[in-house]
Amino acid sequence: MDSPQLYMSALREVAQQHDVDLGIGDQALITWEQYRALCAKLVAATGDAHIGLDIGSRMSLAAHGALGHASLSCKTVGESLDLLTKYGPFRRQGARVQLAFSQDTMGLTFWPPARVPGAPSFFVDMFFSAIARASYELTGERMTGACLELSIPAPRQRDPRFATHITSEVRFSCSVNRLTGPRIGYTRLLSASQIPAAAVHKRICEDFLRTAVLGEGISEIVKLHLLAQSAPFPSIVGTASELGFSERTLRRRLADEKTSFQELLDEVRHFLAVEYLGGTDISVEAVASALGYTNHGNFRRAFVKWSGVTPGVFRKASKNQPPGPDPDPNPNQRLRDRC
Repeated sequence: MDSPQLYMSALREVAQQHDVDLGIGDQALITWEQYRALCAKLVAATGDAHIGLDIGSRMSLAAHGALGHASLSCKTVGESLDLLTKYGPFRRQGARVQLAFSQDTMGLTFWPPARVPGAPSFFVDMFFSAIARASYELTGERMTGACLELSIPAPRQRDPRFATHITSEVRFSCSVNRLTGPRIGYTRLLSASQIPAAAVHKRICEDFLRTAVLGEGISEIVKLHLLAQSAPFPSIVGTASELGFSERTLRRRLADEKTSFQELLDEVRHFLAVEYLGGTDISVEAVASALGYTNHGNFRRAFVKWSGVTPGVFRKASKNQPPGPDPDPNPNQRLRDRC
């Protein structure tokens, strides 16, 4: 998602590793301008022109929220990279990304949104390092035969972290910033694509990514974070930590928005339950398990509370429902609209 909050965890981790106080304390939400300023502060404090490599290498797919989960549900590495580049960070900040395939090669070109003083390739380093980590998480293997082209002048001494985080073959003074590699590695099928619910998750996430403009509410960020997870869903403690602030702050901010973590979790579970029951043929028991219920009866009671009918009755009705807009929007539609 195009929200800097999702990427604060990696920035904080690297700053703490270098004993740099970013001076943001327990601030819950930041803007992209503030994020760029914090990156510049880290570079100035460390004097490390390529510290973006370390930040990108810590951006797991889970850190990308719904975007990361959607990429895990794709059929191939190339399809995942297409999603990551299409909806990735800085997409509304002036950054441009182009993914192209020729007969034998793949090329991923990146035009950064801004420069960071003291680190002219900061966001380029961060972007390609994050892409390399995503490729590893998708396939379980390091990229082979890849070449990284950078538009910055060649340094006196090449930073060894390029080889550690991306690839050992790096060329400088190029016309563009581009990562190339053999096409065959990006057309391989991913195991997650065989999971029956994967297509549903990918469609849900793509719908969010296509239309979402996050408001300033913490609840919207929490819902997207929960949506991106697999059962068991994270606790409020884990969610607060992943999003970069304390449990106490998260509870307070949610209370300010007249909601709670449990209410948001139930809303996300209801939304996914409806999608699973109406969009797949997996059993009701499997749906309950996918939503983190160890007891089918508990899921049945929760679904009746949400929808007024049992999961079985809902599925039967959804299969017999003619195509067309739903005349009676439910909480799931409101969740889609709000996100």
